[in-house]
Amino acid sequence: MATALSGAKRERITRLHQASRNQPAQAAELYTGLVRHNLLIKDVINDVQEALYRFPVDVNLWVVLGDAFLRTDDLQEALNAYSKAEDLVR
Repeated sequence: MATALSGAKRERITRLHQASRNQPAQAAELYTGLVRHNLLIKDVINDVQEALYRFPVDVNLWVVLGDAFLRTDDLQEALNAYSKAEDLVR
């Protein structure tokens, strides 16, 4: 059963990674679900940071990044991400 779970995890990461490359809005929605359930947080942080290189003005990705850092108790990084999102909204 652990192997199937690992396979499912890999498949989910692959799908999310592909979405983050091409469809930032869809990726933000999917990553939000993972963060809400406290799943794969480090993977989310890595993927969202990579997506932000391609889509640096996507407010939703910045919010997801802030939420993910908040889950890891990295309050400074969460604040930085939320501040960037706020700056983009102005």
